[in-house]
Amino acid sequence: MSADDFKGNPEDRELYLRLLIERDGPPELAADERDPGRRIRTAPDRDGARCGAELEAAISSRRRPRRTAA
Repeated sequence: MSADDFKGNPEDRELYLRLLIERDGPPELAADERDPGRRIRTAPDRDGARCGAELEAAISSRRRPRRTAA
């Protein structure tokens, strides 16, 4: 769905576009996500990896030991 699909009051078109951008991000990025042949080029997120490791450590320290069958 894009601003071109809007069929309501022309005065509301700008608001509609703003809401779409809030929901989906910029139109050019939203269109890229719909392209199945798109190549994703991302760099590793070091902060995200560190945060994930910290969360995993916090979760594992709170896990209950598994019960074994007696």
